[in-house]
Amino acid sequence: MKANLKIEAIGHDEIRMLCESFASIENTISRRAAYDTFGGHPMSLARWGVEEVTINGEHVQWVYGRTDYVEANSKGSRGVYIYYTLEAGRYYHVRSPQSWRTIDDYYCFVNENGEIEREQE
Repeated sequence: MKANLKIEAIGHDEIRMLCESFASIENTISRRAAYDTFGGHPMSLARWGVEEVTINGEHVQWVYGRTDYVEANSKGSRGVYIYYTLEAGRYYHVRSPQSWRTIDDYYCFVNENGEIEREQE
């Protein structure tokens, strides 16, 4: 089974603008120039996100979600939600902003019933 996870992408407007600039540099000059300019992909600067990880904690890949702007404010800085579909039997690193100052940063596992089990600290 799969599990669904909803995260508010606080600050989405800033990351979106950085991603557009990154894509512009990547398309006109090169991917290397874009990475050199930003010091990596702009999504690595985001305060939210889900990464699949191996059992030993190695980060494997970003998980892409579906973006929902229905509740977004006019700038897109609040109220933008990302919906992620997580596969059963896999481990994930989750960064979920709770406010502008706090981020719920945790590891979790999706069990066979499609339930998300947070790793105990």
